Amino acid sequence: MERNIFECKRCGHKWMSRKEHPTVCAKCHSAYWDTPKSIKGEHYTGTITDISFNGQRDKVLQEGDNNGE
Repeated sequence: MERNIFECKRCGHKWMSRKEHPTVCAKCHSAYWDTPKSIKGEHYTGTITDISFNGQRDKVLQEGDNNGE
């Protein structure tokens, strides 16, 4: 009987399993144990302002300036 050694890329736990590819980490139970954890905000390059105005930031700011005259 062959046992494979796996390492969770989320919590760093190492364990032996008879399965070829376990579905979850034996310690943290993450289903993404074989995928490195990304840094928060790594994939988004915009700002909070861009999200809150739904991409219409300049239009909203310009309307605000016009109302303040």
